[in-house]
Amino acid sequence: AIRNYVRNNINTYDGGKFDIAWDVNEEFTVKAGVTRRTYTFWTDQYERTSDLLNPTLKEAGSNVSQVSQLIQFGQGLNVPDGTATSFLVPSIAKFQELFDFTCNCVNKWGDWRITRKRNRTASFGVEEVDTGGYLQFDFDTEVFGSRLRGNIGTRVAVTDLTSTGETTAGRPITGKNKYTDWLPSMNLVYEPVRNVIVRLGVSKVMARPLLGNLS
Repeated sequence: AIRNYVRNNINTYDGGKFDIAWDVNEEFTVKAGVTRRTYTFWTDQYERTSDLLNPTLKEAGSNVSQVSQLIQFGQGLNVPDGTATSFLVPSIAKFQELFDFTCNCVNKWGDWRITRKRNRTASFGVEEVDTGGYLQFDFDTEVFGSRLRGNIGTRVAVTDLTSTGETTAGRPITGKNKYTDWLPSMNLVYEPVRNVIVRLGVSKVMARPLLGNLS
């Protein structure tokens, strides 16, 4: 078999955010904001229609030694006598020089054109649009004569997904999903006495799957 694969991958990212803050007084601040991010991913694969329809070396006036290379290994190792320390492998560069099999063309040796149609499912794309907003209250005050600071708030995350691809027969297919997550959080720092700090943090978080896993 003489195989030639060409794969393309495109990743894009666009985003924007807007934040505001209001200092109510020296102890309290209100913050809010919105974000929007768009991720896109596309991949495709080109290959020969048949990897096995190839000329023989005899037809090309060549032989195994002319399109091979010798690989040495085991130097400096204490191995038993008679252990093989070399092996013969095909040389891609020499096959390319002989047949020009990456030309994406038809030449005197055969059809080396590549196409997406052999493996339709290797071409797919995903677009993910993440829209979020948050409201947060920051405070820095005293409780029982000791400093208490931190914040409390919530974030909403709206995820809108579209996956596109093809069936093995070449029919376009699309999958969609949209979901909303509410993510509250609270962080407290209390200093009951000098040089002693008590921290408490509680939050709900999320992690989205990789775009390649959504195909």
